[in-house]
Amino acid sequence: MPPHPASAAETALGTLGGVFLSICLLPQLWKMWKTGSAADLAYGWLALYGAGLALNTAYLVLAAAPVGAAFHGAELGLVILMAGWKWLLDRRGKPIGELPVPPGNPPVPPARV
Repeated sequence: MPPHPASAAETALGTLGGVFLSICLLPQLWKMWKTGSAADLAYGWLALYGAGLALNTAYLVLAAAPVGAAFHGAELGLVILMAGWKWLLDRRGKPIGELPVPPGNPPVPPARV
């Protein structure tokens, strides 16, 4: 059975939901901008969230739901931006092969016996 054309109410719901989901990432981007750090973001979360968005975007394109696909695609773009920005911030001033030091107190050397 072919999909039915979306009503104005369905399109409005999809648009509103897409706007809310997309702007949810803006506070994190703002925090990254203000602090110059992305230490509180995990690469695993970015990868899983991005993969989920990519799969949902593909599904929405195949399901002929352009409003949802557009907003998921925009959100995926923001996640890719965040991942790239995190990578740059984590490596600022460090050689590319060096792993970043986790935030917090420096490690305490072992006591001499």
